[in-house]
Amino acid sequence: MAREAIIREVSRYDLHGVAYFRLLVTYEKEPNSVQEVRISHDSIYGEPADGDRILVDAIMNVVTEVRKQT
Repeated sequence: MAREAIIREVSRYDLHGVAYFRLLVTYEKEPNSVQEVRISHDSIYGEPADGDRILVDAIMNVVTEVRKQT
């Protein structure tokens, strides 16, 4: 089940020639906590930005996909 969140900060980096994103997010049900998400470019929508409302899919607390809310 996806969790609703807001991106607070985005930074892009390359690791061995593969693009990754580091996101600082606040989950809707935990508004006073900021969590870090690191995810490869192929598991997130193009061009994430600060303030985007997102859905975060995870299995056993490992993020598998980040989608932009519509």
